[in-house]
Amino acid sequence: MSKGFVLVDEPLIEYVIDQADGREYRAGEYVFASARDIAQIRLRVFDAIKRGEPNIICAACHTPAYPRKHLDTGRFHFVHVSEDSDKDCPYNEKRRRLDTGRIDSMRYNGQKEGPDHKLVKSLLRSSVDVDPDFDPQLTREEKNWYGATDEKKWRRPDIAAVRKSDAGNSLKIAFEIQLSSTYLKVIAARREFYLKENALLFWIFKDASGTDPRQYQDDLFYNNNSNLFVVDEETLRLSREQGKLVFRCCYYEPVLECVSVTDVWRERLVGFDELTTDICNQRVYWYDYKGEKARLLETAGKVAWEREEDKLRERYVEFWIKFHNGECEDPEREYRQIRNNLSNHDILIPERQDREIARFTQMVLSAKAGEGVLTGYKTLLEVANHSYIHGKQFLWHFGRVLQHYGNWEKLLAQDRDAERKKKSRGKDHESWTKKGMTIKRGIDGNSIEFRQNRRYDKLFFFLFPEISIPSANK
Repeated sequence: MSKGFVLVDEPLIEYVIDQADGREYRAGEYVFASARDIAQIRLRVFDAIKRGEPNIICAACHTPAYPRKHLDTGRFHFVHVSEDSDKDCPYNEKRRRLDTGRIDSMRYNGQKEGPDHKLVKSLLRSSVDVDPDFDPQLTREEKNWYGATDEKKWRRPDIAAVRKSDAGNSLKIAFEIQLSSTYLKVIAARREFYLKENALLFWIFKDASGTDPRQYQDDLFYNNNSNLFVVDEETLRLSREQGKLVFRCCYYEPVLECVSVTDVWRERLVGFDELTTDICNQRVYWYDYKGEKARLLETAGKVAWEREEDKLRERYVEFWIKFHNGECEDPEREYRQIRNNLSNHDILIPERQDREIARFTQMVLSAKAGEGVLTGYKTLLEVANHSYIHGKQFLWHFGRVLQHYGNWEKLLAQDRDAERKKKSRGKDHESWTKKGMTIKRGIDGNSIEFRQNRRYDKLFFFLFPEISIPSANK
């Protein structure tokens, strides 16, 4: 807009409706590149009045309006063609700081006079008429709907209809065609009215292709479970072919990507009989966006938690390897960080790394690897023999890991080789088959010699989540 054609600071008419396209414009949205443009608009308005054709009208009082340049400032503003309209226009009420609800309502109703609104209403009415579940005698266009509890309150939906259900109940529906997302107060008032009427307010749109649904966030789209319904030529054709009311349902589908949920825009042709109606919340939807997103967020949370646990397991093992190899820059600080991270997962370990937790870690990691880990021993048999003497309190954990990873047989094979060598030299040998039975009897009998240290059970099942936790009676 050029500097010579800017809006005055406090225009009386804030919005106008161009009946040629049915759109509402904020007064400042009209762009005039030159004085010629203003003159052409003015001429169009007055010519349209003479011919009785669609015009530019004030959004509040629906009387013709045209742009005029302010004599003092040179800025333009829209004024009513008739000076009498200035007195009766609701915009004057706003200047007296009265309630703006009436203005919003009249702006909304003003758009109903546009060609787009009339087209969508015609498509919708024709679609409703072919569906036998709608009572044809109760389908009405632009008729007043008076409140059952207060007849002074009324609305005029674009189409009012009654749908029969299989259960024998009837569903009262007020179809409203929405071409803009600017009438939040009007929308809220209509929701409240139809809720009291035990009726469903069903919003219909002309088109949603290329639409950014975020513009409906505060009113229709998100409050309707992220579903939006369109009627067009194709839905009318399908309604006639299928003998039922068909919509184009546009909706968000939440999709899980790694550990986050993103929304993907979808479209689908659906019949009214496929929809979920929720009068209490004034919602109607085909796709349960809210329920599916809640499920995916829960899954995403679990995935993120599991990834965090995987990293913590890796850090735990890495710490002990570095500690064993003397590669820790500050062992106490690094251990303290591991301990704090584990405590966030409700796993408590000693305040300082000591021989007990070191032995526990050596035994279970060696059992998993099938060889000596964090020890001076190379073979699994050497680790097992040392553990049988110095680590009896952790033999239950040692045995569970051996069994799970299939290394018990590896231990027995190494033990048989050792037994053959000892016998060849005339030495006695207690096999691990016998030791295993001795260990089991000692643990089951809760003998002092084989009493197990269960202080590290949470850490154990955290390090080996694939090993099932035994029931309480075992």
